Amino acid sequence: MIRIGSIVLRVDDLRRQSEFWTAALNYVPREGDSGDFALLRPRNGAGPNLSLDRVHSTVQVPPRIHLDLYAEDQAHEVDRLKTLGATEVHWSKRPADADYVILADPEGNRFCVIRSAVDDYLAAAPKDKQGTLTKLRQTIKTAAPKATEALSYGIVGYKLERKPVIYFGYWKAHYSLYGMGNRVTKAHAAELKDYLLSKGTIQFPADKPLPYRLVTKMVKARVAEIEKGSRAR
Repeated sequence: MIRIGSIVLRVDDLRRQSEFWTAALNYVPREGDSGDFALLRPRNGAGPNLSLDRVHSTVQVPPRIHLDLYAEDQAHEVDRLKTLGATEVHWSKRPADADYVILADPEGNRFCVIRSAVDDYLAAAPKDKQGTLTKLRQTIKTAAPKATEALSYGIVGYKLERKPVIYFGYWKAHYSLYGMGNRVTKAHAAELKDYLLSKGTIQFPADKPLPYRLVTKMVKARVAEIEKGSRAR
């Protein structure tokens, strides 16, 4: 059995390219590499490495092979990568509804940033709900920065250490939160008294502002609960 261990990229300026890709992917360089080669690897050890080989090679357009980077928040990541030195590539054949944005690294090597299923879910929401959903998403991500985000059962969910932190979805007349557990809900019962609670679900009316501060408190409480359980094991 074989697997992809490393993707090798030819570069001219090893230091500049190493700085860009280390920051772009949140990778770390392997110690002891020479001035002609650098292996960058994930901080947690999982996933393929990216190797940078200082050997001149003409950039091919379109490339025979390129990286597809999957983003939880495509717009944010595209802006971040541009700040690091990437440039956006405009392609006349790119469909208007494409789920990717084409970028090039500082030496012109092209790669794509792929929109997540969560981005699609929010984009499909009614226009009058998109602002609220976007702020709710950012509120949760700020309160639980280490949680992973994914679309699950048709709604947006966050997990930490494989345990659910919170899920959210939208409906015609309300927004719903799920999955935080009885302890968190009961601990904030006084602040939730004006909202409908039913079988692990919290409903917020769509015609009123969401209590983002309360959401932050509950998410942080759920994160603390998960982390406490991990320490006890």
